Amino acid sequence: MAALRVAALALALLAAGCAFRRGDPLPADPPADFALSIVASGSDAWPWDGSVRLARGESLAWDVAFRTPPSSRRGWEPLDPAVNAGAWAACVAAGFFDREPVPRALATGPVVLEGRALGLDACWSGDPATDEPLASLLAALRAALPARLFRPLPAMDEPR
Repeated sequence: MAALRVAALALALLAAGCAFRRGDPLPADPPADFALSIVASGSDAWPWDGSVRLARGESLAWDVAFRTPPSSRRGWEPLDPAVNAGAWAACVAAGFFDREPVPRALATGPVVLEGRALGLDACWSGDPATDEPLASLLAALRAALPARLFRPLPAMDEPR
């Protein structure tokens, strides 16, 4: 009976992500607690100011303002599993969850990425114009996310 309880506890810890440490191999599929946010403000290397958030495999929310032409997009939708998988793959390939997170209060730079998966927190901030690994991760995330999040609305005087 005690062995059964220990096994159940071990499975519960594994399911909650408590058994993972930085540097451990990560699963190919996004875990249930995978969440990611991209917040940008004033980066010449990023197309908008605002935020995009992927919430635990459930929803994708965005509130972004484009500088050229001036326009904005705001909304949310159920998270497409392919988008979630693409964002997870980008984070894994970049070692996002292997890095020691910067405390949010110390995050500097025009772009801040925050995430959580397998019980691990992650935070990476900087300027993609000067931080090549960050720029590569952002390019991979841009490829994974819906293209409309990176297209400004046409100006009122432009043909549609």
